[in-house]
Amino acid sequence: MSLLRVQLNENLIDKYSKLLKKRGVEGVYRHVVAIGIINSVNIRNPEIEILDMADAFFSLYRRTGENIHFEIARTLRKAAHKIYREFLRINSNKEVNMRFLNVVR
Repeated sequence: MSLLRVQLNENLIDKYSKLLKKRGVEGVYRHVVAIGIINSVNIRNPEIEILDMADAFFSLYRRTGENIHFEIARTLRKAAHKIYREFLRINSNKEVNMRFLNVVR
């Protein structure tokens, strides 16, 4: 079991809740993928931070039982996996992280 590195605050929860209500699941997914790619300039592994945030939202869902937190977490996890696979495709020398789904060859 890994330690959660991301602390969710009310602003972050409200931001993603409003984004989900305004743009839907696909809009949140596209937003997170775009932010992850943009942040890759400054952050070495933005996909790990997004995956940690997804874990934090799953934990919040377990505490509150609100389905919106589950949808946000699921979308964040999907986006983190997409970013990871794209960076792995671009750079085949990138180390494989066992937290992500990997294609078996």
